[in-house]
Amino acid sequence: MLSGKVIDSNDKSPLQEANILIIGGSEGASTDFDGNFTLK
Repeated sequence: MLSGKVIDSNDKSPLQEANILIIGGSEGASTDFDGNFTLK
């Protein structure tokens, strides 16, 4: 399992609905309202 948070590099605000993909893999996830994601 891999989890984390995606934030804007300028103002450090969470990024909503960002897509997280593993290169060469078929798994992915999207961030929630707070920028959190979990890949299982």
